[in-house]
Amino acid sequence: MVNPVEAETTGTRFTGSDPSEDRTSDALAQALALHGAGTLQLPIRATFPLAEAAAAQDLSEQGRGRGKIVLTV
Repeated sequence: MVNPVEAETTGTRFTGSDPSEDRTSDALAQALALHGAGTLQLPIRATFPLAEAAAAQDLSEQGRGRGKIVLTV
């Protein structure tokens, strides 16, 4: 998350939606409701042990395929 007030104090320019609009909370509430209803699906494309993180990154950079890439610890 970006804090626009902190961005200003560090000389960083904040761009994006109006910080007074809390769309993030609304989106999170909607995602939680979908999860609770069992309708939120996050397909897993591949799972790698942490020791194979480089291979996971390579797969991610290919930009093909659908689903999340999961690292297990």
